[in-house]
Amino acid sequence: MDRVARHLENISLAHFLLALIAMGIAAILVPKKYGMEISIIIAAAWLNLNRFTNLGPIASISKATYWMPVLSIMWFAYMRPGNRNPVPGIAWLYLITPVIGCICVATTADRMLGFVQFASMFLLALTAILVYRTVDSEESLIRVVASVFIGLMVPLGISVLALVFFRAQSFVPGIGRFAPFGINANQLVPILATVMALAGCGLIGFKAKPWRIVCMAAIGASATLLVATASRQGIVVAGIAVLPAAFWAAKRPIVIVAMAVVAVGVGVWLFRFTEGAAQTDRLSDVSTSGRYENAFVYANTIAKRPIGGLLGTKGQSVVVSQDADKIPHNSYVGMLYLGGMLLGVPLALAMFKTMTSMYYVLHNRARVNMQPALLWTAASIMGAIYLHGLVNDMIFWSVSTWTFLHYFLSCLFLGLANQLRENRYSYAAQQWQYA
Repeated sequence: MDRVARHLENISLAHFLLALIAMGIAAILVPKKYGMEISIIIAAAWLNLNRFTNLGPIASISKATYWMPVLSIMWFAYMRPGNRNPVPGIAWLYLITPVIGCICVATTADRMLGFVQFASMFLLALTAILVYRTVDSEESLIRVVASVFIGLMVPLGISVLALVFFRAQSFVPGIGRFAPFGINANQLVPILATVMALAGCGLIGFKAKPWRIVCMAAIGASATLLVATASRQGIVVAGIAVLPAAFWAAKRPIVIVAMAVVAVGVGVWLFRFTEGAAQTDRLSDVSTSGRYENAFVYANTIAKRPIGGLLGTKGQSVVVSQDADKIPHNSYVGMLYLGGMLLGVPLALAMFKTMTSMYYVLHNRARVNMQPALLWTAASIMGAIYLHGLVNDMIFWSVSTWTFLHYFLSCLFLGLANQLRENRYSYAAQQWQYA
């Protein structure tokens, strides 16, 4: 519980009440028609601010009040007028597994932290399901992903400002990895990868030149910061996420030239701030930072308790095993450590169904009255999320936009596949009308 206490100790009752009042006023004044999108924008920014630990009270308040914009999304999604998609049967597993997780960690030494984490998992999964239910057209899907993109401009902007104005403090001493305002480089990767993927999708969809310039600049800034993090996993994850935009641009030389002018221009301007601080040699290092060895340690621990994980144990921690000196650094191993097969089997089933549904939807994309670029971008982000789970623990129970996107996109592909199989696909063919 120490991790939760660290954030709460910097928050006064006045801070908490002020945030609560602000959310209440926003819920009353914001029109229901746009409330969900506005709430998603706020949440996409707010959920990531807690990662910037050196922001002091702002990070602490964000950590303690993350549920406010999440509840706001749930409220506006529930109240939103219009048709509702049925919840895919497999998606219910995302709500059942947190309950199982709470039971599994009930006797651990830091069970309150486990309860908080699994409660966060439940809230984000429920929010994603409610948002998915409102996506009854291509336009509504675009509004959701566009809202996420706009919200992520806040952490991206904070990172850029840190590099420009606080360069010396933005790199980890002795390591040279970009960590603006205390955010871990590996936690910054999902933000940058999502921005790059959605900006690439925007390049395809936006017709107005100003918006395309914004997308190009976002790609250039994100790519530069990604290199500055010296994260090998980040390069791979972001590379997968932007594949659809890369293939689209490859067929349009004029677009490539325009992207080079804007994106490279922004990148070169930012990269000069990293000279002498960033140690990018790590990108060519093929060592594994001990993660594979750590995974084998956890595998031995899991083998001792394969069914229930920490269920019924005494003195164990939900953060790190007594047999290891590091956290799992793997979402799948982490869930098996916590709940064994009780958690692993339902989540593996949900992943398998999501991947098969994703393949089915893409294979039958001609029957889907939706821009192929949007489908491919969603699929590339989903693939990047699953790959990222092999080296990080952010895809299941982390309080982040990455986790929300995991559950939302999973529901999207599960739902689309069900509709296609039952021949009740109802999305109307539309043209992208961003401008």
